[in-house]
Amino acid sequence: MGNSSSSDGELRAQISTLRSTLNQTQAAVTKAQQDTERVRVEATREREEAAKRHKQQMIQSLTQQLTTLQAQAEDKTREYDTFHQQLLDLQNQIAEEEKTLA
Repeated sequence: MGNSSSSDGELRAQISTLRSTLNQTQAAVTKAQQDTERVRVEATREREEAAKRHKQQMIQSLTQQLTTLQAQAEDKTREYDTFHQQLLDLQNQIAEEEKTLA
């Protein structure tokens, strides 16, 4: 029986070692899963921030383009107003000249 209890003791020690190893492995796997999830969340957040920055840059660029187009439209409106006034002046001159001919 001495042999049997020695074998039982060795088996218990091996089982204890295996349980300890299993617990350490499970803890390592859990930590790895948590790390993976944290990295995934961080990567998602960074992608969303990059997309937001890109949209903000696009909005800024489009706003600058709009401002430029508005300035050009104002210039063209002033040109039109000037030409329209010149046209009216010429029409008035023609009407005056026609009166003197009549």
